[in-house]
Amino acid sequence: MIIKQFTTVHHIQWGQGHIVSVKHRRDNNLIMCYFPKYKQTDFVTERELRSGTGEVTLTKVSRSSKSSEM
Repeated sequence: MIIKQFTTVHHIQWGQGHIVSVKHRRDNNLIMCYFPKYKQTDFVTERELRSGTGEVTLTKVSRSSKSSEM
């Protein structure tokens, strides 16, 4: 999947949002995400976003499954 502006992302607390900008870097791109329901922004690296290990993922994550991992 190509990561670009307006790609849908999901946050475990703030729900669905989208990518606002991508700062291209040599090793790992920095991605700014916006979550309109809570008017919040979050920054995540491309590796973290693709792997799904952080709070922001490409796929919808249920809160209960993420809480049990912590």
